[in-house]
Amino acid sequence: MAEKRFTSKEQTQLAMNENVLKVSENSITYKGEFKVHAVQQNLREGKSPSTIFVEAGFDLETIGRSNPRRCLNRWRTVFNEQGINGLMCDRRGLSATGRPLERELTVEEKLQRAEARIKYLEGENELLKKLDAIERSVVSKPSDKYQLIHSIILTEGNSFTISLLCEVAEVSRSGYYKWLENATKRAVKEREDYEQHLLIKKIFLKKKRKAGWRVIKMELERQETIMNHKKIRRLMKKFGLIAQVRRKNPYKQILKATQEHSQMPNILNRNFSQTEPFKAFGTDITYLRDGNGQRLYLSVLRDIASGEVIAHYWSRSLGLHLSLEIIKQAVSSIGKESLKSSLIHSDQGFHYTHPTYITSLKDLGIVQSMSRKGNCIDNAPTESFFGHLKDELDLRCCFTNKQVGIAIDDYIYYYNNCRYQWTKNKMAPVEYRNHLLVA
Repeated sequence: MAEKRFTSKEQTQLAMNENVLKVSENSITYKGEFKVHAVQQNLREGKSPSTIFVEAGFDLETIGRSNPRRCLNRWRTVFNEQGINGLMCDRRGLSATGRPLERELTVEEKLQRAEARIKYLEGENELLKKLDAIERSVVSKPSDKYQLIHSIILTEGNSFTISLLCEVAEVSRSGYYKWLENATKRAVKEREDYEQHLLIKKIFLKKKRKAGWRVIKMELERQETIMNHKKIRRLMKKFGLIAQVRRKNPYKQILKATQEHSQMPNILNRNFSQTEPFKAFGTDITYLRDGNGQRLYLSVLRDIASGEVIAHYWSRSLGLHLSLEIIKQAVSSIGKESLKSSLIHSDQGFHYTHPTYITSLKDLGIVQSMSRKGNCIDNAPTESFFGHLKDELDLRCCFTNKQVGIAIDDYIYYYNNCRYQWTKNKMAPVEYRNHLLVA
């Protein structure tokens, strides 16, 4: 691009500007005070070069639209290296009478220049200390960096320029100003987040810190509060509501048979998508510990279609009565006719391979199904129930058999009637069972 040349009329017009020291056909020499003022407005107030020159009375068409930007870039470099003194006595061209060469400086001028340089370096060093969090990647998001920059400006005043802070933080200055403009919107958003997190926290604490986003979403919908699951997850993470859940252990060994009797085929064959209640059941036994550290055993019979626990029985001893008792309870609650031709699936534990248990099922017309040996996934619904039970049932405060019995009964009632399940149309098991019967 050809260099800008000024006509006689343009030279006369420019010379009348109070910020111009002199003007020739090829260049304009600006006063030092204007240079200092321009750099300060650009760095501290964020004004663009064009705006600064227009406010100073310059016509951009006359001086050239790219001239303000080139001048500011040069002046900022001089300011960073030599401070204000460098701008006040800038030298351009061999014929200029401005800033003297280094050998022409007096001792006093050299000291002033050194002091200005030291002051700049001290300020930059202090800034790097304050932004140490950024250097260590503790603060990584742009919004966090903007907040840190803003706090430094509020505490340090005009000690640092916004441009320098943004440069060190590796963010854009325009982004910082946009962040400032949205302060009100952020405050409103923060208030909304806090109020909505209180609804989540109430459910989270009610569930003894063991509720994930699915449980919370279902509970909120029961309260006629619609909240997107992504927002629930975001708010839980933001406010530190971390669910205490069991760790998956694919190598966990379930209770193994001590004596193999008759084994049955895997008739269920992982067909867990049952739609008719009281036609397919899962059963198993697990162990728990009470407040005394003593072991107890819990046996359950669970409807695969609805997820409802039909019968449960616990004992201090691991006897055959654990499997026989729940069959008696099922007959009492459902009836022989409803159980006839139904299917009960279990593992190959001795409780279920024992001749007495097998005979009792045959007498009731119940079909028996068993998991493959060592394959607990074949009985996944019952295993999953035990996993949730151990997460949510706390027997550490139960020291007597009566207290243990009450705690287990209360949990089974809660599970059947109040614990909504994501895969059951967000209904509790009893509610879902009635839904299936009506359908």
